[in-house]
Amino acid sequence: MRIIDCSEISKKSDFNNYDDYGTYPQADIPCAKCCNSIKIHFNNLQKHSSNSFSHLRNEDQLKMNIFIQLNQLTTPNSWLDYYCPNCHISTRLYYESWVGGRHGEYGFRLCFVLFDV
Repeated sequence: MRIIDCSEISKKSDFNNYDDYGTYPQADIPCAKCCNSIKIHFNNLQKHSSNSFSHLRNEDQLKMNIFIQLNQLTTPNSWLDYYCPNCHISTRLYYESWVGGRHGEYGFRLCFVLFDV
């Protein structure tokens, strides 16, 4: 397993509904194995915020969950996982969902990515 901080691999790591809802900016998350990038949009983060749904097979989910527990990593409140469309390694993006600031403002901060390499 490999952990990479999102600020090291993506130019965009903060999203909020005031700035990003209608403009559709994206964060490009490159694969740690093949460097193929996945584009993450505000609506992807919104859809999976505080959700426990996984796109991974059970054995890949379990492998990542055990790694997090064994390394006693503090995880944010949300995550989005997927398989790299090029090399098919399991990948999980951890991000923090937040509410506050200006009236009705909410957003997301990309934290780190866990790659099964």
